[in-house]
Amino acid sequence: MTSNDFSYQDWNGCDHKNQDLSHYILTGTQINGSDLRGCILNGAKLQNAQLCGTDLTNASLRGADLRDANLQYTKLSGVNLSGANVQGTLFKGSTGLTEETKRELKTRDAIFDDSVPRTTNLKWWIQYVLIPLITLLLGSSGIVGVLEYLKKQSSTSPIPSPTVQPVTPSSPSTKPTPTTKPTGEPKRI
Repeated sequence: MTSNDFSYQDWNGCDHKNQDLSHYILTGTQINGSDLRGCILNGAKLQNAQLCGTDLTNASLRGADLRDANLQYTKLSGVNLSGANVQGTLFKGSTGLTEETKRELKTRDAIFDDSVPRTTNLKWWIQYVLIPLITLLLGSSGIVGVLEYLKKQSSTSPIPSPTVQPVTPSSPSTKPTPTTKPTGEPKRI
């Protein structure tokens, strides 16, 4: 861990106003309700970070990686987001951005109250669509259930198969066979 790696830390409610946190690694960090006014976060890695209710007034996030970060209800007056990766970043209820800035961020796949990202986030589709679907199919009512049903059906009503009778060679009869026909009278010589 490098000295500026604070990934997955709890910074909720912290006061870092006017601090230079450029190139800090804050991946998945909880920074909810914090005071980051005037903070410099240029080039910071904030993927999946939680910044709900944070005050980012006059902060600089130039070139920051904010993919899938949660900036709901943040104060963004005077914030600099030029060159920031905002793909999948949630800005719902945030204040301080002009309509022009919102439109520009939407073109970079930021999510506001009424917007849907333009591009498909493959990780999201795998995690929230594909895996649950596969789990459903492989669950007790899915493919496994169908296979168990078929197995049960085949054991209760087997398909008749042709029976083969063994052929045994015939053996000579042990009963004497008459060569002459008996008549009522004995033959005289």
